[in-house]
Amino acid sequence: MAQVFKCESCSGPLEYEGGKTQKCGFCGSTILVPRYLYSDDPAADHSSEPKPNELADLTQKAFIFAEIKKLIAENKKIHAIKLYHERFGGRLADAKDAVDRLERGEPIKFESISLTKIFEPLSQIKVDTAAAKRVGGYFLTFIVLGGLAVFVIAAIIIGAWLKTRSTADASPEERPIRAAEMDSSGELMRFGGEGTGVGRFTDNRVVAVDNKGNVYSTDYNGGRIQIFDQEGNFLRQWTANGASIVFAMAPDRSGNLFVLGNKGIGKYTSLDGEEKARYEDPRLRDIHVKPDGSVIAVGRQGIVFLDKDLVEVKTFREASAAADASFGFESVTADAAGTMYLLDRRGKDIIKFSSEGKFLNRFPAELNSPNDIALDPSGNIYVTETSVIRVFTPTGKQIGASQANQAFGITFNDAGEVFVAARPYVIKRRPLLLN
Repeated sequence: MAQVFKCESCSGPLEYEGGKTQKCGFCGSTILVPRYLYSDDPAADHSSEPKPNELADLTQKAFIFAEIKKLIAENKKIHAIKLYHERFGGRLADAKDAVDRLERGEPIKFESISLTKIFEPLSQIKVDTAAAKRVGGYFLTFIVLGGLAVFVIAAIIIGAWLKTRSTADASPEERPIRAAEMDSSGELMRFGGEGTGVGRFTDNRVVAVDNKGNVYSTDYNGGRIQIFDQEGNFLRQWTANGASIVFAMAPDRSGNLFVLGNKGIGKYTSLDGEEKARYEDPRLRDIHVKPDGSVIAVGRQGIVFLDKDLVEVKTFREASAAADASFGFESVTADAAGTMYLLDRRGKDIIKFSSEGKFLNRFPAELNSPNDIALDPSGNIYVTETSVIRVFTPTGKQIGASQANQAFGITFNDAGEVFVAARPYVIKRRPLLLN
């Protein structure tokens, strides 16, 4: 079983890869690995090891953290502050403080940040007088208190300004910019939105479309499958049993929906959620349903072929080693002939397998933390990264890219229209993202 620990910078759950340092796949920081993972010392500290019920929450927070850092790198600090405030709540001053620390390269923790003591009377703020005397006594005290006062004033000013720039109600000056951004991104329609009620999401990362045009999406946690018509109108919802975390969904052409959760795959009737079959394997991470209803499943142990009733037909456990994907596969799609295109957990390449499970090639795509992969009707390969969607030919040549926001799951309907799970929305975009 994989050993998991928390990133000291973003608290994201990381699987131990060996060695004393490791790069975080969420925030990009190089961190020290907890000693207990590479030492047999019984006194080693295990406090950084996340409990099982913390993993989903940590993963969600870590992905948001990575997006915030990307906004900072793109000089979109106001957007970063807004995203932090929207996702983690609290006061705008707290969000501004957290983003400032990230900009300086300082680690933060994703617990509630309180600045209460800053607003206490200055006379009640305690200063280490011994330390003060060592470096200048009252001069250090003056600097500390003066710095805190300046921070309070700046936080109040920033907070008041941000309050007038709510993401829910753009100002007249912002509306034309947002309309232009939406047009250039290829966006045609969006539905969903932040919330827990019907038609709303908090962290949806997967999307599927059946042959009748119905759209399915679900939050990462909870297993609540929500169904919309092709115009984005909410139709109904049901809960997938045994899927407290949902990694993937895929419909067949006979009115069934396959849902991959943290315990395995369930086959359900699409509209009412009646379970018809199940395949247990907690190591799987993605599925693809072929035109005949059979299933391709990938994960840490390679590739598994299942029939339409989720009975195992063949397992290719050597597939990961053949493709030099030591941590297994994260995403899979296939063309009509069954040729498979996969993403591994650490690599930056697109991996190609034959329909019989034979490794064919790795295309150097220079991907950065890819989320999902899909094929359009012409056989072009679409890969989502959180802030961009890239398009490749079947031979691995990049032919275009489009800016995105929170892009995770991606799929196409029978008409060749593309749908993206862009938490907390489902977005319909132009089929060709070649800006």
